Amino acid sequence: MSRPPQSSLWLVDWSDSEDDDFRHAWRAASIEARVLRTRPLGATVGTRRHRLRSWPSYFGLAARGLRRADGGVLVAWQPLAGALAGLLRHGRRPPLVLLNPLLDLHAEGFVHGLAVRGARRADRVVFFSRGGCAAARTLGFAHSRTSFVPLGVRARADRPNDPGAYLLAAGREGRDWHTLAQAAAGLPLEVWVLGPSSLPRSAPLRLLPPVDRLRFLELLAGAAAFVVPLVDPSRTAGQLAVLDAMSVGRAVVATRAQGTVDYVSDDTGILVPPGDAHALHAALECVCAPSVTGPMGEAALAAARGPLSLERFVRDVDDVARSLLS
Repeated sequence: MSRPPQSSLWLVDWSDSEDDDFRHAWRAASIEARVLRTRPLGATVGTRRHRLRSWPSYFGLAARGLRRADGGVLVAWQPLAGALAGLLRHGRRPPLVLLNPLLDLHAEGFVHGLAVRGARRADRVVFFSRGGCAAARTLGFAHSRTSFVPLGVRARADRPNDPGAYLLAAGREGRDWHTLAQAAAGLPLEVWVLGPSSLPRSAPLRLLPPVDRLRFLELLAGAAAFVVPLVDPSRTAGQLAVLDAMSVGRAVVATRAQGTVDYVSDDTGILVPPGDAHALHAALECVCAPSVTGPMGEAALAAARGPLSLERFVRDVDDVARSLLS
């Protein structure tokens, strides 16, 4: 008698708090999953130190995953580790689900080429945005091997706090701080910023020192609304931050972009055109009013408990993985 297949093995580079969230979601969804983790390297993105540390880390994660799959499906949350696993595996074993590789239609170079080649060797490629799916198909990925699964988040409140006395913006990569600085002038609330090492000179913004994830969530819960200003609307960015805001019941003002249009609705926030300081100012002025941002926060928390829940996300990904074993 053949033994049943092993549970899926996730290749991840997330933090302890993210690990707790996913394990909570798997338990709630009655899903068995195994995890191989490497240390999160996000704080060093864009530096030489990151490049020197990340590739050995991702290669090791891919190699260990291939050795330990044991009949289960590899689910690559870390997309470069997943791409390497796709290139290193023999034939179609173990089955591989790659989550949200960042494919750029205009990018060139070794790293992007490697990511695309590895992703093409995955059995299924799951994108967290519809725009990501469209980009993959433009690059020649088969429609039958790509799918859109919205990312999810663990709700962290029973009800939202009353809207606070500041707006919060955060992020390291792809943020349009220049446009935000222009838009922040004359607002009734101060705009606090987390992430960049510096801001435009004379900007009416308050730069905060780095904080851990739990403190970030506390700052979100105390804000009036959350702001995600993005530079490039064709790139997927900002989804995790948007979902974190929703998890504590905060409205979101964001640039209309590939990473936001699938998550921010008229009920939960406001989307504005890229680079438009006047539109961003108007949106921020709007969410300074508790009568506006209060109902949006309630709708955002409801979304985090329902269609954008982490439990729903892990169940959807598990369904994709199981389909490869049938």
